[in-house]
Amino acid sequence: MIIGLAPMDWFTDCAMRDVTQEIFDKYSNASLLDKGGVRVDLFLRTEFMTADGYCAKPQAVIRHLMTSPIQKNLIAQIHGGNIKTLLKTVKDINKKYAKDFIGIELNLGCPAHNIMKSGGGSELLRCKEETLKIIEALSNASKLPFSIKTRTGLDQKDRENQTEFLVKASKFCSMITIHGRTVKQAYTGEADREFIYNLKKLVDKKCKIIGNWWIHSYEEAKARLGNLDGVMIGLAAIGNPRIFTPYVQTFWQKVSLKEKRDTIIKHLDLMLKYNSDQSEERIVIEFRKHLSQYIKWIPDSREFKVKMSEIKNQKDLISKVEKFLN
Repeated sequence: MIIGLAPMDWFTDCAMRDVTQEIFDKYSNASLLDKGGVRVDLFLRTEFMTADGYCAKPQAVIRHLMTSPIQKNLIAQIHGGNIKTLLKTVKDINKKYAKDFIGIELNLGCPAHNIMKSGGGSELLRCKEETLKIIEALSNASKLPFSIKTRTGLDQKDRENQTEFLVKASKFCSMITIHGRTVKQAYTGEADREFIYNLKKLVDKKCKIIGNWWIHSYEEAKARLGNLDGVMIGLAAIGNPRIFTPYVQTFWQKVSLKEKRDTIIKHLDLMLKYNSDQSEERIVIEFRKHLSQYIKWIPDSREFKVKMSEIKNQKDLISKVEKFLN
């Protein structure tokens, strides 16, 4: 079973991926995490990088491709609607960064207005025949395995067309990850798991299908796997890296305060290390979004988060965290 960390802009940076990989490795046994002997492999993805931005000013966006030696099964995710910049980006990743990644993925699922406005993300689903040509071209241009991440369609009426489109696209993809909602739904409403299960029966046999909907635990991921090759977890993984192992319930309910404390401190250290070009104050403020999830469900955590909003340096933050999680 493949279990993946979903790419989330401003969250799944190099630091968060390091923490996730370390926790996974700590509690794995040659990737045989399940007592039943099921092989579990963790797949990571970068925050998605704009191809237009990379071609225009690479130094401004290259941080999205930052990685470290401990990260395994890492996929570089890109977005854009311009075939020229997409091709150049794919070729450059293959030429300059191939050793860091096991694949390249094109995002066809993001419903954010600014992404769609530039022709990327879910906007590519409006002209499926043209997008199919883009997928084929990128796949042919890449020596690394090529994949796509998408949705169940533009809206409910588009589901049949989306199925046909993805079956054709599967001939050029090593893997397709599907968020179980339409573009119109964005992140609300019921996820359509049956769409994903059915698609698995129709696609090219060499193409893996990964399901992406609101999974809240390893146990749920296993239970919902069905005929799929794997599942992807997003929001529930923030502040909860053990979610990719069967050794904890939702939101770290079984994790010791010491392990939480050590993980929080390690995560902040990594953010400062990988963002040395930014001020300590900015990093500490940015880290709060992770911290609030790490301490969720702990008694008095709301009051603690209010106090944290006043702290802007690493030393004071760590001191407060150590006292709170003592």
